[in-house]
Parts: sequence; C-alpha cells; structure tokens
Amino acid sequence: MVSHIRLTETDLLLCLTANLTTMIGHSKYAGEVRVSYHRDSNFKDIGSVINPQHASDKLRNILDLEFGSVEYREVAFVIFLNKANRIIGWSTLSIGEIGGCIMSVYEIARQALMTNATGVIVAHNHPSGNLSPSNPDIETTKKIKEGLKTLDINLLDHVIVTREGYYSFAEEGRL
Repeated sequence: MVSHIRLTETDLLLCLTANLTTMIGHSKYAGEVRVSYHRDSNFKDIGSVINPQHASDKLRNILDLEFGSVEYREVAFVIFLNKANRIIGWSTLSIGEIGGCIMSVYEIARQALMTNATGVIVAHNHPSGNLSPSNPDIETTKKIKEGLKTLDINLLDHVIVTREGYYSFAEEGRL
C-alpha cells in the first residue's frame, strides 16, 4: 500500500536545503577546483634569458612571427622563467592599438603561478620607435613589481622593444 504525502512549498524547500547541505558537506559534490600543470609536448626549449639584449631579441622574433612586424601595433608579453632563468613559457598579455596596451598585474600573477615561475620579464613594443618609457610604463612597472613581490615572484625586467633597439628598466636601474 502506497501512501501519498503532500508537501507544502516550505516543506519542499526545507528538504532540498537539508539535502543540499548534506551534499555540499560531502567532497564528491563540493565545487572543488583542480589546478594542474601540463607542459605541452610540442614545447620547444628556447633556452635561458642571459641579459636584456637577449630578451629583446627573443621578443622581436616573437613579434615578427606572431604579428609580422614590431611596428604593427603595441603588444604586451610576459616571459616566465624558473630559478635557473630558463624560459618555461611566454604569453601575450594584450594586443593594443598603435599607442598603448594593458598589462594586468592579476593576469601576470595568475599565469606565473600556473606555470610555477619564480621570475618574469614583461615586455612590450613601441611601434613609434621611441625607446623612452612613458609615465604609464613607469607606473605599471612599479605596480607589477609590488604585486608579484607579495607572491615571491621576481620581476626581473620590463623591456621596451623597437625595430632599432630596446630599453631595459633593469639596465637603467629603474626596477
């Protein structure tokens, strides 16, 4: 014999809440986030960064390969390094216009943590060919350095690249 039970909306809500609380308490149902690190099997070891000139050469090559030219538009990059200054990866942070692009401290830190980097080099190009850092370049560098410092990740340099040369915040003592 089957008996029918009539539940009010309040009774039903209480039952669902009790079941949900039980389910959330059980790890199988919790919104668990899993983070894993997998190096792409096609990753080509591109060596170490020895000095700012070396970093600017690598960045110029990336700009030429990815965008066809250093002078096309402003692009911000980050290079991730391990303790031995070996490059473990690089990423395009943003693609801007001719006169600017955004470097997000959050995005740099997120990617550095995900790649297990202990050091980063941020870089961008100046399509105008002007090697002098702008006031926003200087302020952004300070912000990135402070943000990464709290995570024990070193900002090793901020390099501005043009077709003719580069400007290194580290070489100029502005880091």
